[in-house]
Amino acid sequence: MFVAQRDTRDKDVVAFQPPHNLAGRMRRVARRRHLRQDLARIAAAQHLGAELFTYDRTEHGRTRSGNCPRGYFPFALGGGVRDYKMFLPGAARRAPLVWTLHGMNPFTGGCHYDEGCGRYSLHCGRCPQLGSQEESDLSNKIWSRKRDAYFNIGPGGLHLITPSRWLASEAKRSALFNGLPISVIPNGLDVTTFSPRDKNFARELLGIPQDKTRDSLCGGQAG
Repeated sequence: MFVAQRDTRDKDVVAFQPPHNLAGRMRRVARRRHLRQDLARIAAAQHLGAELFTYDRTEHGRTRSGNCPRGYFPFALGGGVRDYKMFLPGAARRAPLVWTLHGMNPFTGGCHYDEGCGRYSLHCGRCPQLGSQEESDLSNKIWSRKRDAYFNIGPGGLHLITPSRWLASEAKRSALFNGLPISVIPNGLDVTTFSPRDKNFARELLGIPQDKTRDSLCGGQAG
């Protein structure tokens, strides 16, 4: 297994190490400068209180998948998929991919929850989370790069998994995942610990007033 960060002593798990030679360092510096403007736009949007918005490229480019040792499979690079066009098609040629989604980011132009925007279903652009009115804004560019990456994955190369029916339905709305198989596999839970409880008893146990609503507890107006 080839990972971004190694948290085990298992000899069969190898962590990514960027090239430390002069050429490798210079490529990372150049790529970092090239990405700086886009990253600044995202950082500015986060200060406006927008939902989490993740960029699709890193300073490493195709180095990550290219440095994968023979016989190892790239897994959880960067805490998730980045550099889509350089990573996914090559990884799918090694072996069929099964990808479990934990948010909307893989099929949007950057956001992890679209707050009902719905523009990702056809294409992104004029992104409310970036405060943008441009059709060809950063979200549209990211969405387009993801589209190109998925298009270059051959038939049977990618199967998507979601832990909820809701996320599966949202994923199916996306033009990015058109024709890709999507299955629902709920997260495994110990039902002896995690199970429905009587709401009145739970409120009493946690010291929550019986007549309070979520909005009033969070500082909003009571319903």
